[in-house]
Amino acid sequence: MLRSRNAIRLNGIDAEELSLRELRDAVPALDTPSSARFPVQGAVIQRRAGTARHDAVAWGYAGAANSLGVDIVENCEVLAIETRWSAPKADALSAIAAPPRALPS
Repeated sequence: MLRSRNAIRLNGIDAEELSLRELRDAVPALDTPSSARFPVQGAVIQRRAGTARHDAVAWGYAGAANSLGVDIVENCEVLAIETRWSAPKADALSAIAAPPRALPS
């Protein structure tokens, strides 16, 4: 457990170790008998962590881009992104063959 915490901390992420007592206090419903085949001995926690559904994040970005006038072309390899005067322009191989398709709002 210390190895995991140390690896996390070496990457600049604040993590702390919880003893079994601290873990039981934090999560009373957790089953922690010492007779279990793989008994819980403690935990490592990163209190600022969060979770996100990656598909929801992608659709959120796509929806915001669409509202800004971006055409989204699926299954199209992006070869380069060129920016001039804050207006990005993407260069793609199949963009010519496939017409741009906007996401439904």
